[in-house]
Amino acid sequence: MTNQHSLPTPVRRATMLCVAVLACGAIAGCFGGGGGDDAPPVADVAQEVPASVADSTTAYTAYAQQLAPNDMQEALSLDLVATAPTSEVDEPAVLE
Repeated sequence: MTNQHSLPTPVRRATMLCVAVLACGAIAGCFGGGGGDDAPPVADVAQEVPASVADSTTAYTAYAQQLAPNDMQEALSLDLVATAPTSEVDEPAVLE
């Protein structure tokens, strides 16, 4: 009786190669990390009003309108803004 499995045929080699590649892929997929259990990044919360809002009444109003009301957050510092901009020409703006 002869040993038929002593020399692998091209089909058998290709099958063994595919099994090895699939096994490596399965192992990499199981231990690859990326579980998504990390905490979401903390949003960068402004601590002070930027100096650029003092350039015009329009910029000041636009900045004030984009702020979300939040009673639980500390008040913003006005250290960079000496005085709020005023205008004798512009119409009063409504905060929405």
